[in-house]
Amino acid sequence: MIRIDQHMVNNPNFLGVLWIIVVFTGLLTPFSSIAESDSLSRADRILAQVKVHLQNYPLANYEDAYKFIHQAALGPGHLGVTWEIIDRYLIQEWESMQDDSVISSSAGESDPIVEDLGGAFVRVNLLRYQEAGGRLDDLRSVLRKSVEVAPDSLLLHEVWVDLSEWLIVETGIDPDSLASFTNMLSANNWPAVHHSTSYKDSYRPHYRVLERSIAVQLLDSLPLDSTDRENGMGKSSATSRRSSNE
Repeated sequence: MIRIDQHMVNNPNFLGVLWIIVVFTGLLTPFSSIAESDSLSRADRILAQVKVHLQNYPLANYEDAYKFIHQAALGPGHLGVTWEIIDRYLIQEWESMQDDSVISSSAGESDPIVEDLGGAFVRVNLLRYQEAGGRLDDLRSVLRKSVEVAPDSLLLHEVWVDLSEWLIVETGIDPDSLASFTNMLSANNWPAVHHSTSYKDSYRPHYRVLERSIAVQLLDSLPLDSTDRENGMGKSSATSRRSSNE
């Protein structure tokens, strides 16, 4: 049985062998057999959710897909080295997103208040949260608790391998471009990345990643309809989002 550990994942030679397997043979079964059943289940859920996300946001690219699964596996702890930095970013965004809240084509107008990432974490839409009467101080408190949830870096790598194969087969993406991106990720210890320019310009994302049960507690006191609650806590909308430029 082949075992993948953190040292192997960060080894460029291992990544080269991995891409030979993914691109030329598609034989990923040995990799799926290394995980415990619970890990496999979480990986499958994350993979399913990122595919739904790419359907709903057709201008997203592989950078946005990687960001999705990075957040699904690692949570919000990557936002800064210290809590003070994470907190400052949240306050700044909360104050600066006012212009987007009045743009009818912005993502915040029609997206659900919470988006399921498939694993232990969800995205809470800041515009919708604010419109529903959510308080910044409450959000700051639960974000701090979510930052303390342990990340799962091996889960990130597992889902990225499967998603990469799917992107090549189903979307026709250039394998060399995707391999180059993956090598960059590996060389930098699988970092957090920004949304692509097309994604930011088209969908104006404003959200924070929270641990699922913490998000439920945060939203319980808000006047939300059942659709909002169902969409983010396990039932994803199949309605595609289109750019305001289309």
